[in-house]
Amino acid sequence: MGSANKQSSHSDFVYSNWAKTFTCRPEVYHEPKTEEDIVGIIRQARQEKRTVKVFGAGHSPSDLPCCEGYMLNMDKMNRVLEVDTEMCTITVEAGMRLQELNAVLHKHGMALSVLGAISEQSIAGAIATATHGTGTQFNTLSSMVQWIRLINGKGEIMECSSTLQPELFAAARCHLGALGIITQVTLQCEKAFRLESQQRPVAYEDMVNHFDELVESAEHVKFLWFPYHDRVTICQLNRTSAPKELPVAPPLVIQNQQRVEYEMNLYKCRFNPNLLPEVEQQYWDRHMAQPIRAVDDSFRLFNFDCMFLQYTSEWAVPRDDATRALAQVKNLISKARYPIHFPIEVRVVKHDDIWLSPCYQRDTCYIGVVIYKPFNAPVPYRNLLEDYEQVMRAHNGRPHWAKYHCMTYEDLAATYPKLDSFMRVRLSMDPDNLFMNDYLKRHLLPGGKPKYPVESDLAYQLADHPIKSQL
Repeated sequence: MGSANKQSSHSDFVYSNWAKTFTCRPEVYHEPKTEEDIVGIIRQARQEKRTVKVFGAGHSPSDLPCCEGYMLNMDKMNRVLEVDTEMCTITVEAGMRLQELNAVLHKHGMALSVLGAISEQSIAGAIATATHGTGTQFNTLSSMVQWIRLINGKGEIMECSSTLQPELFAAARCHLGALGIITQVTLQCEKAFRLESQQRPVAYEDMVNHFDELVESAEHVKFLWFPYHDRVTICQLNRTSAPKELPVAPPLVIQNQQRVEYEMNLYKCRFNPNLLPEVEQQYWDRHMAQPIRAVDDSFRLFNFDCMFLQYTSEWAVPRDDATRALAQVKNLISKARYPIHFPIEVRVVKHDDIWLSPCYQRDTCYIGVVIYKPFNAPVPYRNLLEDYEQVMRAHNGRPHWAKYHCMTYEDLAATYPKLDSFMRVRLSMDPDNLFMNDYLKRHLLPGGKPKYPVESDLAYQLADHPIKSQL
């Protein structure tokens, strides 16, 4: 996967996220190397009354990192500061990417207990939105954070942990970039381990009828739901001492050909969405129809190929309400007002005590939908995501902070009991609102009016050809 566009000039830099769904042109672009650099940038921004935002890999599908003031990329602040193999902790600069961290930990015989779908993000970015993996006994990545060092909107260097400024710590472990600039983080890890992955097909009805049994059937379980044929791939991962064993894969040239063919088929579906069930069938037969077993280092099996540029929305509903929410999603798709791509990803995560974590005080099921942009072509997505959001809201859903949603401050306050506490800490850390960009203003301030971005005219034309129901 690519990263955000970076140029050396301070005046001609253009930020674009990985999915190419948002761009912005900041007035000044910085790549700080030290905390002193950041303090100087913040002081200058205060004098000039400019907004300051930070980005890493640019993987947020939303405009969460965007601004027209100062933008900072933290890639040059990626040092390992301390490794404690006895306590299984590591302290690093927050600009380090997760994939770099995985390699460092592996070298020292350690690993993160769980990972999300990708490892391209910076550590500060991953905890900004409480990035998650899956597992009924496993929390978000933010829950692994033991200590944070950051620079607030006044240019002050702050430290926090569960015992040192605990309220700041509860806010900073899912900070949305609203409290300051994270510079250093200590993470709780565990001894390095291998995973055995078992992947097999099941029927949709089996998933929903035996949901609790299935999500408890392995340490880490996720479902990949293919909605046009009511089929699901269940992926079960467990720690193992077995030797590495990888399935026989086609030659790389064949894999690349298949990938291009799949993207071309999705491109054709822009003009004739009724092809989608056939394309899904072909993908299923080629990649999902047969059981697959693999054993490898944990960080190599946790991640998931996100395929192509995309629009995506993911919501966290109470785990107890997961099957009812899934039934409503199925009903939404069956109305056939618009095409949806596949798979729909379903994962479970343990509750935590982080104020703005979607898992705050409740065991959670994440349900994520995707609309690919084959070859970066415009596609209709807004109607689907708007209606999908309404289904998720009806089940007390909380949005993934980095992805599309239209929840206002009033909406969020109803589902996040500590939102006002977070905003109180935010104001104390950033009294001049240096870190408040358009995203934060429309979602976190009273009276905001969030809406989905306007699609291109071509996308609207494509949306006039609804898919025929196959359900």
